[in-house]
Amino acid sequence: MRKHRKRQMETKLQLGPEFTDLDLVISTHKGAPMNQRSISKDFYIVRDQLGLPKIRFHDLRHTHATLLLQLGENVKVISERLGHSSVNITLEVYAHAMPDMQKSAADSFSSALNLNQH
Repeated sequence: MRKHRKRQMETKLQLGPEFTDLDLVISTHKGAPMNQRSISKDFYIVRDQLGLPKIRFHDLRHTHATLLLQLGENVKVISERLGHSSVNITLEVYAHAMPDMQKSAADSFSSALNLNQH
């Protein structure tokens, strides 16, 4: 990502006012948003070249959110990252990733009670 960002900044300097700086990770050469189909097509080409599992580009978004939930990240933060209009949407879509979180919360609470008894 650092190398990619460095190349973007070099291109921005070279193009000057022709570069549209929207602070995007994935953009056209001139900084503008890319077409969704182009992103997916490029992703599938690279995925196949690297011999990665047959996943869709959108599956990366799902994996990102699921991993953040499993790591205990705040659901509000995840919801904002995904652009959901409410935390409830995030909780409904990713509820499957949360069963272990209930056990973890119960274990943490139990540990806290045990610490307070000494």
